[in-house]
Amino acid sequence: MGRKDRIHLLAELFHQADTAYTNYEQKVLKGNWDIQWPEWYADYLIGHGLDMLVEDRIAADLLAGFLLRSKAEFRTCNSKLSWEEFAANRIVEMLV
Repeated sequence: MGRKDRIHLLAELFHQADTAYTNYEQKVLKGNWDIQWPEWYADYLIGHGLDMLVEDRIAADLLAGFLLRSKAEFRTCNSKLSWEEFAANRIVEMLV
């Protein structure tokens, strides 16, 4: 699988996670912000095929830390990419 295809599929997986998390946040958390969102995302991504898109397996706690750092970087870098595309690119850079 080529780099662009992998990034595209990862961005789609992130988009699915974002949609599922928004639903979870509205229905379960009643609209309250969840400080543990990185753990939720990590579990979702791993449970929905992340391991098939990267070469190395990654533990949920390490992925959660990566997501938290990547989100902070995304907020400060003025990227023209969406969060999903940005995170997908970062994962490919680090794990593939």
